Amino acid sequence: MPTAETVKKALAVIKRKADYDYFFSQLQSPNWIRPLWDAGMFQTPPEPIREGQYISFPFWTESQYLARMAPQEPETVLDIILQIPDTDNVRVHGDLADAALAMPAELAARWASKEAKWIETQEVLLALLPEKLGDLIEHIAKGGQVQEALYLANALLAILPAQDQEDEEKETEYRGLLRERIRFDIWDYGQVLEKNIPTLGSIAKTETFELLCELLNSAIHYSERQDESHDRSDYSYVWRPAIEDHEQNADSPYRLRDLLVTAVRDGAVQIATAPTQIPPLVEKLERRPWFVFSRIALHLLRVCADAPLELITERLTDRDRFNEAHLWHEYALLGRDHFARLSAGAQQTILAWIEEGPDLEDYRTWCKENYNQDPATEDIQKYATRQRLRWLAPLRKVLPDDWKDRYDTWVSEVEEPEHPEFITYSSSGSFGPTSPKSSEDISSLSVDEIVTFLKNWQPSSDDMTEPSPEGFGRELTASVASDPERFAQDALQFQGLDPTYVRSLLSGLQEAAKAKQGFPWQPVLDLCQWVVQQPREIPGRAGRYTHLDPGWVWTRKRIASLLSAGFSSDAEPVGISFALRSVAWNILEPITHDADPEEDAGGDPATQSINTTRGEAMHTVVQYALWVRRNLEKSPDGTALLERGFEEMPEVREVLEAHLDPTKDPAVAIRSVYGQWFPWLALLDRNWAEEHIPTIFPSDEPLHHLRDAAWETYIIFCRPYDDPFEMLQEEYRQAIDRLGEDKTKWRSPYGAEEHLADHLMTFYWLGKIPLDDLESLLVQFYEKASDKLCSHAMSFIGRSLSNAKEAISPEILNRLTRLWEYRLAKIKASESPSSHESEIAAFNWWFVSGKFEDGWALNHLTEVLPRVETVDWADRDIVERLADLMSLRPKQVVICLRLMIERAKEPWRIQGWGNYLRKILQTAIQNPDHEIQQAAVQLIHLLGARGYSEFRELLPKGA
Repeated sequence: MPTAETVKKALAVIKRKADYDYFFSQLQSPNWIRPLWDAGMFQTPPEPIREGQYISFPFWTESQYLARMAPQEPETVLDIILQIPDTDNVRVHGDLADAALAMPAELAARWASKEAKWIETQEVLLALLPEKLGDLIEHIAKGGQVQEALYLANALLAILPAQDQEDEEKETEYRGLLRERIRFDIWDYGQVLEKNIPTLGSIAKTETFELLCELLNSAIHYSERQDESHDRSDYSYVWRPAIEDHEQNADSPYRLRDLLVTAVRDGAVQIATAPTQIPPLVEKLERRPWFVFSRIALHLLRVCADAPLELITERLTDRDRFNEAHLWHEYALLGRDHFARLSAGAQQTILAWIEEGPDLEDYRTWCKENYNQDPATEDIQKYATRQRLRWLAPLRKVLPDDWKDRYDTWVSEVEEPEHPEFITYSSSGSFGPTSPKSSEDISSLSVDEIVTFLKNWQPSSDDMTEPSPEGFGRELTASVASDPERFAQDALQFQGLDPTYVRSLLSGLQEAAKAKQGFPWQPVLDLCQWVVQQPREIPGRAGRYTHLDPGWVWTRKRIASLLSAGFSSDAEPVGISFALRSVAWNILEPITHDADPEEDAGGDPATQSINTTRGEAMHTVVQYALWVRRNLEKSPDGTALLERGFEEMPEVREVLEAHLDPTKDPAVAIRSVYGQWFPWLALLDRNWAEEHIPTIFPSDEPLHHLRDAAWETYIIFCRPYDDPFEMLQEEYRQAIDRLGEDKTKWRSPYGAEEHLADHLMTFYWLGKIPLDDLESLLVQFYEKASDKLCSHAMSFIGRSLSNAKEAISPEILNRLTRLWEYRLAKIKASESPSSHESEIAAFNWWFVSGKFEDGWALNHLTEVLPRVETVDWADRDIVERLADLMSLRPKQVVICLRLMIERAKEPWRIQGWGNYLRKILQTAIQNPDHEIQQAAVQLIHLLGARGYSEFRELLPKGA
């Protein structure tokens, strides 16, 4: 063992952090532990470093040394780590966990108890610590330290309430969806539950089971709104439809509760290994406050072969359980699997309840409240029959013969239920309406039979589990899309049916048209003509939105979409025949007068325009015009006809001009249509488009909202086309003048100012905008734009270069280098160069593109890096490119690399540089230039000081 004097001398030699790290990394003997402790080591763990929004956790080579020594001298290491002051540095805790994992369980358990107390003070656990602590739970449990393992598990897996009001405001329509909270990532939480807790459960079954039950109880409790009365309702049949593993079980956003239900379920099965253990376990579960525990109890009775029959009988013959929707899935499966084992009397009890049927008075009350009328006797009978079938269906294979006959009779009266064991069932991971017939059933019927069925069939209720018109409509759409010709030929038979079914038919035809499937358009257009003659609204539909369209408005919107699909192709029968031009227009034009979009939908104008009937119709008007133009072009005098523009389609001009009058159509959604289609309006009639620029983009202050709607949609949706750019020079200039203004009440999700920058950079790239003219749009842009927007512009160029597959012409590259040098000179000459840091940093993308001459790119990277505080994007790509340039300009590469390392505010980012970093260092060490060698040695020491000691092996001897 080294003497105190030896230790003192060794520590005195340490002058730099690199020396300190090297000293502890080379210690291979536990004999140094006590003397180092006596000399004051192991007593000051480094705390986390917070710099603005960043936090980093420094390595502590002292704790790393203790972890290495734990297998050799566990008692000494334990004595030391128990005395280390508390720290929030998770890297230190990770090292101490490694030390504990290397110790015998009885020693590790002592540190685990201390660690559990520390965990209870933490809001968040980061890095790999949860995984290590999960392994530690398993390690000490296997070593017989059960109570300590349970204590650590309870602290690690604890469910916490929302931290503050901000968390509470994250609720959704589902009962406080996000109110429960855990200390670390949900994936890691699941790993601990699935990997480590079963081992603890095999050793301490009852205690582990109780722990898991408490966790699940807390998760549900914290998800409840505090102002609700706490009955047993947990709505688990929604967020966990099946206790068993099933595709219906949602993975998100209920992942935490989902994981805990599985853990409690498996824990219960783990305990129930003998018949005598099942009754008290079921009782424990059913005493718990939430329905999900009773569901787990029913599941346990079903899957355990030794479950006592009397216990099963008690549950199945309990009327409250029979009627409770929260328990239905597990109750139905228990009945399915064990009904045949019940006594005749017990079976008769259940069948008598089914025979009695549902409470029809409740059904009458419900109909009165929702339809404002009493249900017809036939509807009441069908409702009762459907409910009886739902109860009976899970038992159908084990029913007595007379009840099988009764079942078949009821099925002949109403449709057989699908998935009757579920309260709600999703065929694709989401809840939705159900249909009385599948798309396969519909496809097997003639159109006449389908129409006859729809005229006679009525839904029994608005219950989401019952078949509905909307559900039938979805199946009808699928059937029509797969066989459009058959349905299109007989489309007029749907005349007189409810809008829900007509809309569904047209939706299927639209899907077919978009998929380039042909069908006869004339009968379809005849049906559409009939629809547009119907009143838009149907009185009395307000309370029936669940099942039926509110009127013909949705169908009118579908017609506009269908016509748009028909105008997109000129090949018959996929597209609409040009001979039907007047028919198609007479259908479309009335829809352009539908309700004001701003009354129907929120969001930005472009979103409103596609989500509302009039907006969709106006989009289709332009599609119609382009369809007419393509057909005119085919005629012998096509060129002359195209030159006439809207003279050849006056109906289009009339509609376009009418909706440009703000006194007639003040909707921003409609104005956005003109912006989105402006390049195509210019194609259709350039003179008209140019003449109407002041109307489309009005400059009057009271109409600025209309200008903004049109301009923002244009700049966001349209590529930078040459001809529109020439026509809209003044609009571009106005947009630049208004940079930074809060112009609109809506928030565009796409960023109009960023797209303006993209356009300007593209036009400069193409030589359409000069740089050396004070009146240049680009010069004016840089005078007004913020650093953030300038950064976006530079990044746009760099990313475009990186994505370009073809070679960039020297002319363009010369133009871009002039732009960068121009901006760099301006920034250097400004009063506050540091305020342009983001724009300067965007050069990273230019560098990694590899399109510029190597020397020029390296010179400017060398100039850029000292001017930025951090390099937090493209850093790995920069290092990769530097590695490629190492053989050409090693000195500059090493200088740039050092600047990169110094600016890596989050030290973990350096890990992502991987082999490129090693390649640069190795090449530099081997370089014959002594200055480059020394620079590389200093870099390796710098990395060692950051905790990356793996590069020490590259050092030459004596370095």
